[in-house]
Amino acid sequence: MSERKFEEEQWQLKVERIRQIQERVQEITNRARGLRLQVTEPVRARARERVGQFLDRVAPPPAPQQAARCPACEAEVPEEAKFCPECGVGLPPPMKTLETPAVEPPRRLSAAPLTTDTRKHVRA
Repeated sequence: MSERKFEEEQWQLKVERIRQIQERVQEITNRARGLRLQVTEPVRARARERVGQFLDRVAPPPAPQQAARCPACEAEVPEEAKFCPECGVGLPPPMKTLETPAVEPPRRLSAAPLTTDTRKHVRA
C-alpha cells in the first residue's frame, strides 16, 4: 500500500510540474503577443507537437487499474467489497484516484493597444 501512495505522490509531482510548464508556455506566449511576433501555422503546429511529446515523457498517463485482490488469499474481489468473499478477511477502503486539475486559460484583456483617446485620466 505504501508503494501505491508513493506512486500517487509521484503523480502529484508530475501534475504540478505540468502546471508550471503550462504557466511558463502561457507567459512566453503573452510576451510574444506583446512584441507582436507573428508565428506561422506550421511553426505553431510543430511547437504543439513537441510540447505534447515532452508532456508524454514527463507524465505518461497512469497505468490501468488492476482488479482488487484480497491481501490474505489473493482472491479477486469487487472494488466496493468490504470483506473477501473467499476467506472473509476485512479489506481496506479503496483509495481515491488522482485527477488532473483543470487549468483555466488566461483571459485576454484586449488585442488593441491603448491610445490617448481610450485612456482615462484620474484627477485627485
